[in-house]
Amino acid sequence: REGACPAGAKLPQEKESKEALQEARSILMRDGGDLEFGALEGDAVLVRLKGACAGCPRAALDLKGVVEALLRRRYPAIREVHNLY
Repeated sequence: REGACPAGAKLPQEKESKEALQEARSILMRDGGDLEFGALEGDAVLVRLKGACAGCPRAALDLKGVVEALLRRRYPAIREVHNLY
């Protein structure tokens, strides 16, 4: 895992995770994609990519560069985001 979690950083609750994902959804929806919250497991958020994102060759880049980046910016204790497929 990359980087250290800042001291005092808190993990979001499920409701907070879903709210933070709304911004990522709006970005993905511009290109016909979407996502839905799957679960919060420790310091990882599980999502399901949908629409044009499902099966797209860029999906892994968008998951890391858009979804994970937005979540980690708001909640630095989140270490990773995974697609449930």
